[in-house]
Amino acid sequence: MDWSMPDDYWRTTWHHWLPEGPWMMLAMAVGTATHRNIDGSLQEVLDTICEEQDAELPRCGPLNGPLRWKDPSDPEGDDEAEQAERNFAELLALAGRTMPTTNQELADLLAELGVLVHTTDPERWRLTRPLPLISETLPLPEGHRAHEQWIRDYWDYRDANQAVLQWTIANVPDQERIGQAPATLGQLAAECELTLEETRYGLALMDGQSDVTVLRHDAPLDREQIFALKDHQRFQIRMDWDEYAESRITIMRAPGEEELQEV
Repeated sequence: MDWSMPDDYWRTTWHHWLPEGPWMMLAMAVGTATHRNIDGSLQEVLDTICEEQDAELPRCGPLNGPLRWKDPSDPEGDDEAEQAERNFAELLALAGRTMPTTNQELADLLAELGVLVHTTDPERWRLTRPLPLISETLPLPEGHRAHEQWIRDYWDYRDANQAVLQWTIANVPDQERIGQAPATLGQLAAECELTLEETRYGLALMDGQSDVTVLRHDAPLDREQIFALKDHQRFQIRMDWDEYAESRITIMRAPGEEELQEV
């Protein structure tokens, strides 16, 4: 049986805080139960999906087995996994909750937090739709809230960001390493077939990229300054073609996360 990944899995940023392997497999197991209306305990859900008795979470062990923060196949990620475990323990302590130690305890915690839905009569596991953000369920520090919001904006406006990038590729001269082209928000919106809001977000998501820079009066604009632009104000979009050739082979799926993607 095919496993179903929640559409908004990456957008919610839970994978930044939870052990990624167990969380991904639990989300997919409960997502499949939701999609295919599979009832029963979490073990029964796994047995149905895997078509075997006492099935385990793939690459994560049995439900009553220890919660694996480290991926045995990726020892280079051990330090990051240990830091994520410490961060989540601190976050749960702020919320007065106990750190899960098994896969089942993680599922039970997520049900208590409202990320998953577990009923007992009849017994079933379902996803909460849409998946709640971690900032909606736990006392996330302010700096992390801002980062989470930016990732959510990326997923909501990534198509607009790609449209602005395609406009940049088509309109910035490439005869030299650095080229630039003038534009306004109104012009970009019309030529990219976007709303003004979509255009602002699509342009603001260029902030921090190594190849594309938005300038006004020869000064780079950050995302807040881009949002403050009036529809008619002229600015420049600069492209570093050498950086483009290197960085756009793999581009950001969201700040701090890499993913292969065509441009």
